[in-house]
Amino acid sequence: MRRIDANADIFQFLSNTASDGILDMAWRKLWFSFYFWKDLIPLYGGNNPYTVNDVATRIKIDGTTYQKLFSGRIDSVKNKLVNKLNEGAMSENDAWEEYAKKVRSYAHSYREVIDSGLYHIGFLSPNGDLTELGYRYVDACERSNSAYNNLPMEILRGALLQNGQFAALLHYIFKLSEEKFDNDLYAFTVTNANGTRSFKQQEYLQWLLDYFANTLHIVQQSTLRAGGTRHPLQAEISFMNKLGIVRSNDAGRPAYRIGTGLCIDWPQVETSLQFFNNL
Repeated sequence: MRRIDANADIFQFLSNTASDGILDMAWRKLWFSFYFWKDLIPLYGGNNPYTVNDVATRIKIDGTTYQKLFSGRIDSVKNKLVNKLNEGAMSENDAWEEYAKKVRSYAHSYREVIDSGLYHIGFLSPNGDLTELGYRYVDACERSNSAYNNLPMEILRGALLQNGQFAALLHYIFKLSEEKFDNDLYAFTVTNANGTRSFKQQEYLQWLLDYFANTLHIVQQSTLRAGGTRHPLQAEISFMNKLGIVRSNDAGRPAYRIGTGLCIDWPQVETSLQFFNNL
């Protein structure tokens, strides 16, 4: 760290904060308690050979699974640096320096995403304070001791659909898909050697994204998300799947069907919107 900036405060640097203001202090508390926490911090374990420290964050992405942040995939930060160390292509000092820079960059990105996301669904005010809806959600989580029980989940679903305008996104997906498959029932399918058909979901999602961007002009395409490794609409649809708004296949992933496209749970959408409007 001192090689990067000899005068930097290590906690401010790694959390990408610049002051001891209340919002920066709150972010540092979140970052070092739940994301970049003490057991996750080490880059590697043993060094003969070097092994990735594969500890997860303390953020749950469902009722039982904790989010991985710097490890877990071959293109993850820790995995790539450890591979370079084992190949002799990088010194330990250089690896730690690059790791520190990546941590700082991730802290900036995650704060931007979390702040803007919570603001967009109505949980935060423009100055960073919780709104009345935000307080209701936090209170519901604390009372049920979980974000995955009925009340907090319904508040989150409703806020996402109504304030976050995901209900409109689902409407566009449904209407465009309906028109497409009315004209060509087997659009985005391939016939396999045994005569069965498979749905090409990535081709379907790219078609949707292109239509949104180039015809409806309601989204901007970006190649920067996750280093350009994510497929179109992946994050949005995966999130709605986690919330039960999009149906799951047998593997627990978002379901797609020939002649239908994305399988939306419309009864759940309607229930969540009615609940939210009656809050």
